Amino acid sequence: MDRHDQDRGATTIVTNAPDLVDVVALGESMVTFLPTRPGRLADVSSFERGIGGAESNVACGLAAAGHSVRWVSRVGADGFGDHLVSTIASYGVDVSAVHRDPSRPTGVYFRTAGDRGTDAHEVAYYRAGSAASAMSTADVDLGTSRVLHLSGITAALSDSCLELMRKLTAPREGRPLVSFDVNHRSGLWRDADGPRVLLELARGADVVFVGEDEAEEAWEVTGGPSSIRELLPEPGVLVVKQGATGATAFVSAAGECGLVAPRGGAAYRHGPAPLRSADDPGVQGVAPDPRRGGTPSARASETPP
Repeated sequence: MDRHDQDRGATTIVTNAPDLVDVVALGESMVTFLPTRPGRLADVSSFERGIGGAESNVACGLAAAGHSVRWVSRVGADGFGDHLVSTIASYGVDVSAVHRDPSRPTGVYFRTAGDRGTDAHEVAYYRAGSAASAMSTADVDLGTSRVLHLSGITAALSDSCLELMRKLTAPREGRPLVSFDVNHRSGLWRDADGPRVLLELARGADVVFVGEDEAEEAWEVTGGPSSIRELLPEPGVLVVKQGATGATAFVSAAGECGLVAPRGGAAYRHGPAPLRSADDPGVQGVAPDPRRGGTPSARASETPP
């Protein structure tokens, strides 16, 4: 078993995993229950089972596109954990580094079937003390990859998860290119430090994704993509997501991630977000993470872990 010290005297991250893959995606996935009809959670009597998780959705999408991908996480030694692992594996994702926890459950959540962009949208999490919240620097099997994909959701799960995220985004020899999706969800943080922590983690990553709306909510940045870039000059690539209108990407002319910007590092805008087909992860099989949508007021009303 190989262990790479993050710094002198620090805990270690296990890296005894399988062969080199294109991407490792680390984070919690949960079983989600979706109402069979619109209405308040208090009024709905039947639900359909799916799964949700920002990082595993990325893993499934990349695997479906032909990339080699490993999902790293913890799930309970229960039926819900079995369902998560088998469903994600069905997309061609390597799940060999997923730990089964005999004492902590797999997280679950319920959400309403209505419009996610309204205050009426409800999400209720049952994830406190989940298996994934026990992820730590001592027992995460990353293996080797060209890219490590993370999200800010993991940092909000527990103190050990936050320590893990800080280690993974810190400079170290042989670190893969680190991709970080901010995923600010105020209802998941137990204190007011969330925005500051997310900014710290983003500044340590090579590629950062952040929504224009969440940058305003978390960091009070209101000047559009250029203002967000001023706040985050460190990443070699910064992608500011702008909903249906597309995204604006900033690429450093000589970023440490090894990418070279077209036109000398200028920002360039992509077109509208593409329509998703029925075969895409998130449309069938892997449910999209409901925390990724909705207005700030809707997200603020989510039940914390």
